[in-house]
Amino acid sequence: MKVFKEKNLDDAETFLILLKIRHFVIVLTLIPMLFLSIEMILFVRSLKETRENLKGEKYRDKIRIRIIILILVVEFIVVALYPNTTVAGIVMAIIIIPSLIAIVWMFYFAYKNRRLSQVHPLILSIGFGLYFISQIIRPLVQNIIGEIAMYIIISEIVDLIIFINIFIGFVMKANYDSE
Repeated sequence: MKVFKEKNLDDAETFLILLKIRHFVIVLTLIPMLFLSIEMILFVRSLKETRENLKGEKYRDKIRIRIIILILVVEFIVVALYPNTTVAGIVMAIIIIPSLIAIVWMFYFAYKNRRLSQVHPLILSIGFGLYFISQIIRPLVQNIIGEIAMYIIISEIVDLIIFINIFIGFVMKANYDSE
């Protein structure tokens, strides 16, 4: 009986390691969108604020890089310190929420102002909004039904559908004249 418990412990540790790797990848894939979101926020602030230093592109680049590095360091430390999968699900949702809010805002802002015509900002805003919702719901569902294989399969299928939507948004070009 003791051997069986040790085997389950190894499975849980292996799953936690794989989950941490998955979360590291998620954090890294959101960096380009976060980078653009921060740029748009700083650019909009430079138009509204009287601070001359925000008007300089080099200064905005410095701020943007510092913010990205700070976010990366904090998120990597938090992911590395996950004690178990339940905490990992909850913390990942908390980590990803600010990034996704900024990304959804960026694409909605671009759509509203008829920018980024090389992609379809409305579809991207909806796609990232759905991903945001799925990240909030995921830990709740995980706590309700537990960490069973069906939960993992369903959540990955939902994410796949959402990512297909996001991919379509990146492939389609916005035609602002017909909207």
